[in-house]
Amino acid sequence: MLSNANSYYPDKRPWNDRIKFVTEKGLAEMVDTNMQQRWFTEGFSRTLPANHRSHARDIRDDKVPGYVACCQAIAAMDFRASNPSIKAPTLVIVGSQDVATPPSGR
Repeated sequence: MLSNANSYYPDKRPWNDRIKFVTEKGLAEMVDTNMQQRWFTEGFSRTLPANHRSHARDIRDDKVPGYVACCQAIAAMDFRASNPSIKAPTLVIVGSQDVATPPSGR
């Protein structure tokens, strides 16, 4: 199963910008951006505030070097050639309101 995933990001700037931001300001400074603009809809956050707070705390508790390494790995990934070789039936899901990995596949 692939969930809310991309196989390649041609523009590396957003990842490099994110790395620069968290390196200079820390993860706590990006909680609102990630939570409100990328990961959760306003309705979800309003309906399940405890879940929202829990995820926000998880981001604040992450370590910058680990977050940076994940951003670097995502920016460098390119599965365009290997994905077609998947032979097993694969379920691909994405949220209809997902701005990072929209259903259109960009």
